[in-house]
Amino acid sequence: MQDHRNSLIHDREAVMSMPIKLLIIMIILSLSIPIIYSAMEFNQESMMDVRMDKECDKIIGCVREIYYSGTGSIRTIDTELPQGCELVIGGNDGDAYCIRSYYEGKEISKAYMDEPLVKFSEEIRISGHTKLRMMTGLVDNEYVIKVSIA
Repeated sequence: MQDHRNSLIHDREAVMSMPIKLLIIMIILSLSIPIIYSAMEFNQESMMDVRMDKECDKIIGCVREIYYSGTGSIRTIDTELPQGCELVIGGNDGDAYCIRSYYEGKEISKAYMDEPLVKFSEEIRISGHTKLRMMTGLVDNEYVIKVSIA
């Protein structure tokens, strides 16, 4: 005949230690889930930044092309921005020389027009699929890039 007392003691110890094990697991999960979520959010923002930089480079390339073609030059380009993203071209003061990228309302990067050093005539905001019309011109005897939605 087997002695069941030892197995009962081990079963009781296992049952008694179960809440402690579950508590430890919950603490580990509660500490690691926010870290994982934050890393995923940062990764998503970085991916959007790369895609937005490509669109900025496309616009800057078009600006260079029309700038060196002379006054009155016109080009149209298609831009494709991911959902939740927005580009702000031009602005006031120093922002007149840059393109700002936004993801979910937060500014993630700025690209300045430094080669050539030319400013945009006014601020324009774009998102999604947009066809832009870009033209060189003079405003107050200053060479500018006029951007509009085509």
